[in-house]
Amino acid sequence: MTAAAGLGLVAASLVACSSGGGGTGATGPRTTLNVTLSTESNDFNPFTGTMIGKGQFFDATQTPLVGMDDSGEIIGRLADSWEISPDASTVTVTLKDATWSDGEPITSADVAFTYARYLNPQISANSGRVGLVVGQEEFNAGTADTVSGMETPDDSTIIFHLATPNAAWVSQLASLDKFFPILPEHALGDVALDALADDDFFTSWPIASGPYKLDEWKSGQYAHLVKNDKWWDGTAAFEDVYMRVLESDAALAQLTTGELQFASPVTAKDKDALTAKSDGFQVLEVPGIAPAYLQFNNADPLLQDPRIKQAMVYAIDRDGICKTILLGACSVPANNLRQLGPEWALADNGDLTEYPHDVDKAKSLLAEAGWNPDTTITLVNRPGDSAMDNAVNVIQSNLAEAGINVEITNTDTPGLLTMAETFDSYQMFMIGGGNFAADPDNLASYTRCSARYPAGANMGQYCVDGLDAKWDAGLATGDQAERTSIYHDIYTTINSNPDGVSLYVPDGLAAASVQLDNVTIHGNPSSVYWNIGHWTWKK
Repeated sequence: MTAAAGLGLVAASLVACSSGGGGTGATGPRTTLNVTLSTESNDFNPFTGTMIGKGQFFDATQTPLVGMDDSGEIIGRLADSWEISPDASTVTVTLKDATWSDGEPITSADVAFTYARYLNPQISANSGRVGLVVGQEEFNAGTADTVSGMETPDDSTIIFHLATPNAAWVSQLASLDKFFPILPEHALGDVALDALADDDFFTSWPIASGPYKLDEWKSGQYAHLVKNDKWWDGTAAFEDVYMRVLESDAALAQLTTGELQFASPVTAKDKDALTAKSDGFQVLEVPGIAPAYLQFNNADPLLQDPRIKQAMVYAIDRDGICKTILLGACSVPANNLRQLGPEWALADNGDLTEYPHDVDKAKSLLAEAGWNPDTTITLVNRPGDSAMDNAVNVIQSNLAEAGINVEITNTDTPGLLTMAETFDSYQMFMIGGGNFAADPDNLASYTRCSARYPAGANMGQYCVDGLDAKWDAGLATGDQAERTSIYHDIYTTINSNPDGVSLYVPDGLAAASVQLDNVTIHGNPSSVYWNIGHWTWKK
């Protein structure tokens, strides 16, 4: 299902609320907004891996070409319109009239400069998630100075000639949206390609295209943003925005005192606590689109038999985790697939197996596969997400009941990325996020052999013979019925040979001051600030 439009207001109490820096009942001009920034925000570099906090920062300060709104629809950001040719080989984009924060116009040259670099795997961790453009390989190899397949006939038009037909190319960009902000060629054009990803520009972001621009970044503490007076899409309401890195308990405390005016995500437990207090804020809830996932290391010798992976899906009480840890503020994909949309790709597929909690079935599959009960496998967790932190303990207990011993190892995001480069010291890890609702091909980056990390986003090292060719076939046709048939075949493969365990899809939960207006949250936690430029104080 795509994310539902609109907001579910769980609790609201209209009382006088914060102003200026934020105390309840304060008076004076309300010029400062205090919001949360995900603890997963190690850097603000678009060439490194996607992180929730990074996406939140980019939504407030930068602008991509296209994006996804809160209803799961593709929308233009800097793009005013786009047209895909009938053979899915050409995309023509017309830009809006927009400027950088330094007053320079945003042009098609900026777009061409940006994508020539984002689609280069030598410097961009996300390059494999978007199809290549004609001439991209020559540019990447250094045998061409420009990408021949990007035409800029005028400042407001760019034409992409795709290296292979790709019916999902625009949706691939939209699902990554904030992680592909358009870059200013006039500021970065002279930076050598091999030095770009390490340029100091990405620590200070002196030029912005969003409603706010970075003033100061204290890693692990806050990002101080100031109003971009040259924002092309309106007038931002706040002179200062503080995006604060806070654990959930601290965020909850600051919400209740009025020091904080918006927090995301809030846990289901916090939702009940906030609802009971109802002290000048409201809890906002939308269906989620970002699964919490127990990702298998599919390259590990212990996990080569699909029956072992199936057994783990059966063994884990996913419904129990959803009900007890997230208090039901979630959904569980019965068929264990991350794919959530769009509707045309999810037409009835009777070949898919459902995976209810069934310990006896898990034991039977393990016995068939010859599993040695003395074996211990390692689960890597990144502490900080309270739901996942609690879920790993349930997973450990559930798998032990089925006959699989699990050792939990904790690390952080850089540590996990380092481990993933060799992928030989663990069997599974916890991961979350992503947007799988725009197009079925959004799942391809995580299951293609050619996208195995570090070459691409497939950190689970999933690889099934012939699957890449099926993904290619799904992109090569614009016929929706044909694409549906192809993706059903792909889903059947991943359903029977799981790449991981789709634990639950948490609802999007956030808390906001009742005095804030135009706050429309998103089912993807990276995207809660997708329209922050239009947030205002109620008059």
